[in-house]
Formats: sequence, C-alpha cells, structure tokens
Amino acid sequence: MQTPENVLGALIKQIVRGPGVIPVEINSAFQKARNQVGDRGLRVPKALELLKAAVAPLDRASTCIDALDELQDKYLPQVFRPLHSISLSFPAIPLFFIGRPHIRVEINKHFPGAAQFTQIKPTREDIERYVGWSWMTIPSLGQ
Repeated sequence: MQTPENVLGALIKQIVRGPGVIPVEINSAFQKARNQVGDRGLRVPKALELLKAAVAPLDRASTCIDALDELQDKYLPQVFRPLHSISLSFPAIPLFFIGRPHIRVEINKHFPGAAQFTQIKPTREDIERYVGWSWMTIPSLGQ
C-alpha cells in the first residue's frame, strides 16, 4: 500500500534526479527524515515544501502520477491538496493522473474546473499485442 508521503517523496526524487546536483535543502531533509526514530520519512507538509523547491527552478516539466487507485481513498486528499497547491503555484508544470474511474471524483473535488479527462481503454488487439510482447521478453526459466 502506498502512502501520501511515499507518493510525494517519489515525485520529489524523480524531479531532482537528472544531470544536475540535488539541492542541499532536499538532500538534508531526506537524510534528517531517514535518521529520525523509526525511519518515519518525510511528512506531507515538508514534502510539499521540498516539492515546491524542486520544481521552482524548472521552466517547464510534465508530471505523471500513475496507479492512484493503489492509494487508499482516505489518503487521496493528502496527495491531491499538495499537488493542487503545486498546480496553482507552478502553472507551467501540468499534472497527469492515471487511475481507475473512481479517482475522477476525487480529482474533480480537489481540482475544481481545472481537470480534463481522457478515458483510455485497451482494445483486444492491444492486449494480445502486449501479452505476445511480454512472453517474448521474459527469459526462459532454467537458462
């Protein structure tokens, strides 16, 4: 099960990973959270602060968050509130969410009037092609 802290922390890590140097503020916050009792990690307010610091130097970026349906419904507001704050502060950083249909209700609740939806449904051909590709790429057992 994912937590809001895991989702936001992973997003921060993906944004700062790249050719540049990880900002000292972000690195030290992750180290401090790691060293706290119980290795509890970052909390949502600190993650939001660091997420804003990570995206601030970017002129443009696209952010895609997949599998939101793996997050318990009770945690969705704790993820969407900070991300809504990011979308308001940094309009050049569009957010893309992927999840099952019930996620749409939460997105509408936290991004009123700002969300656009596209439904994606695989065709039988898509599934057959994926299954065929998967079998071709899985190494044989015993080799």
